[in-house]
Amino acid sequence: RARFAVETSGDASSIHFGQRIGGSADPAIMMLRRGGSTSWHHHVGRIYTDYNPKIHFQTSFATAPGSENFQTHMVMKHNVGVGIGTDDPKLKLHVHQNNSNATFAHFTNTSTGYNSDQGLSVGLDSDENAVMYHYGSNNIRFATANTQHMVLRSTGQLGIGTAFTPPADAKKLTVICDSVGDGIHIGNKE
Repeated sequence: RARFAVETSGDASSIHFGQRIGGSADPAIMMLRRGGSTSWHHHVGRIYTDYNPKIHFQTSFATAPGSENFQTHMVMKHNVGVGIGTDDPKLKLHVHQNNSNATFAHFTNTSTGYNSDQGLSVGLDSDENAVMYHYGSNNIRFATANTQHMVLRSTGQLGIGTAFTPPADAKKLTVICDSVGDGIHIGNKE
C-alpha cells in the first residue's frame, strides 16, 4: 500500500491507497487528517468501490487508532444513479432518511442565501406528507410544454391560466380563460 504524508504544525495529513479495512478486498482511497486535542484524534474521508459496482463516500471521526465508525453519505451505483442516505439507490437521485424524520432536497443560490430557512425545499415531512417550501417571497410557477399554466403567489393567491398576471381585484383563486380550453368544468364522473 502506498502512502503520501504532509506534516504541518503538529497535524499530519495523509492519503492512503489500498484495500478497505473492515470489509472485503475492496480498493479504497482514505484521506486522513490528524490533529485536535490529542495526537490520535483524526478525521477520515474514505472512498471505495465494491463489486456491484458502486462507489461509496464515507466519513468518520476517531479518538484512537481502529476506532473509526464510518458513515456512508453518498453512493454512486453503475447504471442506476446517486444515493444520499442509502447505499442502494433506485433512481437517478435517491434521497433516503433511515428513520421517520423529515428528508428534503434543498436548493439555494447567492440571492436566496444558503441557510435551511432560505431557498426551496422539497421532500417529506416527519408525518410523511409531501412538502414544498419556498422560503422567499417569490412565486411558485407550474408549466408544461414551455407554457406557464398556474402560479402560486407568496400572498397565497393561486392563479390558473397562461401567463397569469393577477388583476387588481384578484381573489385567493383566480382563473383566466384563454385559447386553451373553454373555462371551468365542475361535475361528477359519468
